[in-house]
Amino acid sequence: MRGIELIVALLLASTVLAGLARAINVHYAIVLVLGGLIVGLVSGTSAPHVDPDVVLFVFLPPLIYAASFSSSTQDLRAHARAIGLLAVGLVLVTMGRYRLGAGAGARGDPRRDRSGRGNLGAAALGRAGPDLHDPGG
Repeated sequence: MRGIELIVALLLASTVLAGLARAINVHYAIVLVLGGLIVGLVSGTSAPHVDPDVVLFVFLPPLIYAASFSSSTQDLRAHARAIGLLAVGLVLVTMGRYRLGAGAGARGDPRRDRSGRGNLGAAALGRAGPDLHDPGG
């Protein structure tokens, strides 16, 4: 499967599994994980390669939107400091980690560009690194 077919198949499978979870009165996350496990263990299937941008712009917004209805504003206010520190702090730690080149591992790692930084550093500087989705590149 390629591109849009994979996205449609994943959305269809998740919809069917969520409906099954409702029918058997089990939390949908449990059924989705078990469904993903079954699909992953079926012989003859390879791991799907979905572009991270597709996940970020297609799958994540509906999940966040759905979660916004069940989140408690009182809990968010009570834990606002911890949430803010984790959100900002972890982003800064990740940026620093990749800036120092610790994200790609050893010097011989193919995920590094010629400058020695990880691909994230190369992408931020506008240089193209090797394609991580292409096993030959």
